[in-house]
Amino acid sequence: MTDDPLQTLRDARDAARRGAHAEALEKYLWFHHHALEHRPSLTGVRLSYAISEWVELGNAYPPAREALESIQNNNLRLLKEGSCEHRRFHDFSSINRYLGRSELTLPCLPSWRNINLNSHEHASALR
Repeated sequence: MTDDPLQTLRDARDAARRGAHAEALEKYLWFHHHALEHRPSLTGVRLSYAISEWVELGNAYPPAREALESIQNNNLRLLKEGSCEHRRFHDFSSINRYLGRSELTLPCLPSWRNINLNSHEHASALR
């Protein structure tokens, strides 16, 4: 697979259009997990277009939806365990939005925010 995340996203779109669903899923997974390592500026694309297209793929190919829901379940578990990574919360929120489950984000917000604030205060105290 290429190290060019935009090319990988284009390839995922092309594979989905051709009906090569497993190939498209592989590319969406790579894009989700590795795009920001190569191009941090793709945060918005990763949290919007790519997830939206992935949900559409999941409508035609259930394993794609299952893979996205697995990532979502892992994000939720880690957030409940106290993860204070901004990226994880933003992933969680965006995936919920595109899956039509925005109501699942709100209950996590207060606890995530408290954890995040406490982590920030703790880090500030250590300086």
